[in-house]
Amino acid sequence: MKKKRTVTPFSLAFLDIMFCGFGAVVLLVIILNGEVLQKREIKSEDLRGELSRAMIEEQLAFEKLSRIRKQVEGVKLTTEKIKTAIVSDAEEQEKAEYERRILRRKLATLEKKRVALEAEKAALQSSTRILQSRNNDKLQNGSRKIGFTGDGKRQYLTGLKLGGERTLILVDRS
Repeated sequence: MKKKRTVTPFSLAFLDIMFCGFGAVVLLVIILNGEVLQKREIKSEDLRGELSRAMIEEQLAFEKLSRIRKQVEGVKLTTEKIKTAIVSDAEEQEKAEYERRILRRKLATLEKKRVALEAEKAALQSSTRILQSRNNDKLQNGSRKIGFTGDGKRQYLTGLKLGGERTLILVDRS
């Protein structure tokens, strides 16, 4: 027969204590892990909410940035148009100023010519009056008849017989 084993109360108690302690540790780990999981879920929900808010804010910021970029481009185009208009206006102003200077020079030369022509006109009128007065004197003197003696054929130059109404004397210096 077999021998009956003797059970000692100490050995059972030790094993009971060990398993109870192990069970308590497992239970404690499960409870703590459950609380940690709940805290993680709450934190993850908070983080998801913050993430979604941050994504919405980022999207709004990108939209605002794109609107601002479009406005900046519009302002740049307007600025370029204004600059080109200013440059073209400045060029036109310089051209007009150049033409004005040219016209003033022409006007000054024409004024000088006008003054010279008026002086010439006055001189011509004066000389015309003088010539007319001399001509009137000659006409008055020329209407008087002068008497000549002889047959009417005169020799004005020695050795030449001149007959006719007019006499031409030609001098050549060649």
